[in-house]
Order: sequence, then structure tokens, then C-alpha cells
Amino acid sequence: MAATKDVFGRTAIHGGSMAADTTRMGFTGFNSSGLIIQQLTIGYNQSVTRLYALEDGKVYFVAGRTDGQMDVQHVIGPAGLQKAFFEQYGDVCNVNKVIVISLAAGCGGNVGKSKIQINNPVITSINMQVNSNDMIIGSGLRLIFTSLGITETAGIGTL
Repeated sequence: MAATKDVFGRTAIHGGSMAADTTRMGFTGFNSSGLIIQQLTIGYNQSVTRLYALEDGKVYFVAGRTDGQMDVQHVIGPAGLQKAFFEQYGDVCNVNKVIVISLAAGCGGNVGKSKIQINNPVITSINMQVNSNDMIIGSGLRLIFTSLGITETAGIGTL
């Protein structure tokens, strides 16, 4: 469809749609269905130092180390705490592992898929909470990792 101008002279072009009921996320190679994941936050940072040269006014960037962290908020359901997840990613002496998170979002036959690869993850903290109003037992995990990779494919079919 051609772009048209609105009454304010602005142009809006529809870039695609997503439906909440077709959006999926899961850990590849690990059955995460019992975790009942409510929220996933991934942060990946690089340290960059800016250096200014007095002699010519140029600016230099020096890249430092990378730092990754992942927070998972989930509800403890019929499958329990997923002890196997804690055992697999909780041992700091055995971090030569990878978490691959598969994501899919879209509508109908136009679904974009992505994979996020978390390298060398280790759990650094576990917390739990419960509220007397709804008696839902929530749990949170914090993991750190060494590096992050992303691959994606747009519009490749249904979920």
C-alpha cells in the first residue's frame, strides 16, 4: 500500500504486525516449560574509554572488556523450581556451556525468528517471593556470561 500523508502532513507506513498469542520464547536444548517465565532481561555491555590527544585534538576509543548479565523472572508451577536448570548453570567451575534462547513473533504466516546465544553462563543469585493475595510463588535468577551472539530471520513461516 502506498504511503499517504495525514492531516498534519506526516507519513506513516505500516511496518508489520505482531500478536501476543503467537509470540514464543524458549531455551533450545533445555525444557523450560516448567519455569513459567514471566520476564527475561538480557544486558550486554562493552567498556569503551575515550582518549583525547593534546597534540592534535583527535579522539581515540579504546575497547575494554565485555560484561553480560541475564535476569529471569518466573513462577514456580507444577514442575517445581526446575532444579536441573540450577544444577546445569549454577556451578562456577563448569561454565563451558551455552544457553540458546529461541524467539518468534509475528502474525499468521509472517513470523520472524531470532536466536540469542549466551556463552559461559553462571547463576550468581536466586530469589523467591510470594504474596498472600494470590499465593503465586515467584522466583528470580541472575546469571552473568562472557559473550552474546544474535542471529535472526524475518518472515520465515508459522511458529
